[in-house]
Amino acid sequence: MNQMTISRRGLVTAQVFLLADAQYNGSRVNEDGTTSDHFVIIPQVLVWDVLSFTLDEGVVTRARSETGQAAAHRVDDSAHFDPDEAFNEFLDALSLIPSLDGDLGGGTYYSTNSDARVNDFELNVATEECGGDPMWSATLTLSKEGWSTSMEVRCEWDLGRVPYEMPDLLPAYVLVTDDLDDLPVPADWAASAWVINHVWHPRPVANGPTATPTPPGAA
Repeated sequence: MNQMTISRRGLVTAQVFLLADAQYNGSRVNEDGTTSDHFVIIPQVLVWDVLSFTLDEGVVTRARSETGQAAAHRVDDSAHFDPDEAFNEFLDALSLIPSLDGDLGGGTYYSTNSDARVNDFELNVATEECGGDPMWSATLTLSKEGWSTSMEVRCEWDLGRVPYEMPDLLPAYVLVTDDLDDLPVPADWAASAWVINHVWHPRPVANGPTATPTPPGAA
């Protein structure tokens, strides 16, 4: 949730992101030409919308959509037509991190080195062109008071998404990461989820030579 505003009447408006199983309801044409009702459960759908919440003594008593039409796509079905489009989507997702102070855009995927703050944490985003597959990679480093941790996002070309005869017909550039296997979110949003997890939802890691310390004073 971000971009929150509060009116004098106690109406809270915010952009929200939900990960949920969705149900599609419609009709299908049978082999004999007749139609019948049809529904299917689509797992792991990322949904975002602008919602308004009515509060009564700090308790949400009503929520409704301000757009009337939420946007959604499946976790495993996000691709782009070129590396630039993938990079812009990556930056757009980062710009929606709550409390982000600083501009992480303004560069390209082969020349970005930007800094911002999230609460009391320092966030650095550095990218480099890889010249092949992956096309580019981005390293995010989150730090505070001597503690730091990093993750990598890569832009790769997914051969399985395009027909052999017309390789440019469909979007096939995808963002991938190996650092967020425990959160089923699209890689486009993985970096934002990673930052939010460390800043607002730190989890202690078991002791050991590869253990990552809990960030100090996480909000």
